Amino acid sequence: MATTPPVYREPLDGTEMVRVLKGGRWYLATIAAVAALYDASALTARLATIEAKPEEAAHFTASATLPSLTVLSPISLTLTGLKPARLGDMLKAGETVLVEPATPLPAGVNLSAAVATADGAVSLQLTASLSVAAGAAPIVWNITALR
Repeated sequence: MATTPPVYREPLDGTEMVRVLKGGRWYLATIAAVAALYDASALTARLATIEAKPEEAAHFTASATLPSLTVLSPISLTLTGLKPARLGDMLKAGETVLVEPATPLPAGVNLSAAVATADGAVSLQLTASLSVAAGAAPIVWNITALR
């Protein structure tokens, strides 16, 4: 059974670091830097919704072996057989998803998009800046659905 991390109710001062997904890569940024890029009221409302209702996010894992990739040729990879972190959770088509590999992707491979294309399935768009042979071992993907 998954445990819920504690929620601390201390005021934020904008220097806290958060992970930001941009162009298929994760970056660390301060809350102040992220807030400067977006309408503050919309961002605050969304964060409050997620904090107040942890059921607003569902977490899944899936694994898939990378196909061969050639330079600058986009490849689609569909993840199925998603394993929910919370029993009974189901990914629905059209939900907003955040996807990241559990381990680093091979050099030159980037995740450019992720879409919940069908119930229980996520389509990934991958690009490569150099040719990459098909992977031998599956890559585990962490998927978060924002509801």
